[in-house]
Amino acid sequence: APSSSRHIPNRAQLLSLKLLPSWSICRFGSGRMGDRTKTSWPEVEGLPGELAKRKILADRPGLNVIVLPVDSVVTTDYDIKRVRVFVNPAGIVAKVPKVG
Repeated sequence: APSSSRHIPNRAQLLSLKLLPSWSICRFGSGRMGDRTKTSWPEVEGLPGELAKRKILADRPGLNVIVLPVDSVVTTDYDIKRVRVFVNPAGIVAKVPKVG
């Protein structure tokens, strides 16, 4: 039988591939409630931080949502499971929360 020039990678090869960051794949979500691809929440800007956190978790339950003061020092790493909600001194969301 002639050998095929097509290679089918095994599991180890697939896991070692450099994949696109998940945000480049999922950033085009429609934004509907329960949308598992949603990556930003402009609709919560201006709401109390804890309410914003609940709304974000309603859309994406697996995320780690952290409410922080707007002037907090944070790491610059990108985490596909993290959303930081920055609030002003009154506890109101001061900028659009997004995955990262």
